[in-house]
Amino acid sequence: MLPADRLQQREAAADQAAVAARVWELLLAKRWSLLPRWQAFLKEHHLDNEQQPRPISRDTWALLLEFATNVNADMTRYDPLEAWPVLIDDFVDFVNA
Repeated sequence: MLPADRLQQREAAADQAAVAARVWELLLAKRWSLLPRWQAFLKEHHLDNEQQPRPISRDTWALLLEFATNVNADMTRYDPLEAWPVLIDDFVDFVNA
C-alpha cells in the first residue's frame, strides 16, 4: 500500500467517525444518558488512534440504537452472550471499569 493510500484511508475513517459521532448526538442526545460516555470512549479508544483511526463498523451503526434503547445505564440488561459488535462490548467494559 502506498503512503498516499494509507493517508486516504486514515482521512476516510476519521471523516466517517466524525459523521457517526454527530449523527448519534442528534439521534440520542435526549434518549440515552450514556451518550457522553460513549463519545468519550470513542474519542479515547477508537478515534484518536494515531496509527490508524478505525472506521465504525456497519454492525455498530445498526445496533447502537437498539443497545441504547434496551440496555440500562447500569448495564444490568446487558447480556454478553448476545451478538453485540465488539465496539459495544468494549464500551460496556469501559463503563464497568
